[in-house]
Amino acid sequence: MTTVFPSRHRRNHSNEFKSDLITVCRQPGVSVSAVAQAHGVNANLLAAG
Repeated sequence: MTTVFPSRHRRNHSNEFKSDLITVCRQPGVSVSAVAQAHGVNANLLAAG
């Protein structure tokens, strides 16, 4: 019996994409979680470290 695992691909986003999301997140009243979900990324990737 052979077990087949789904392949995982690490997504690489451009610096421009990341910068744009951070700019949006810094706007007053904007939910980091909502921005992340709308763009298909996890909210912890946008949270300040």
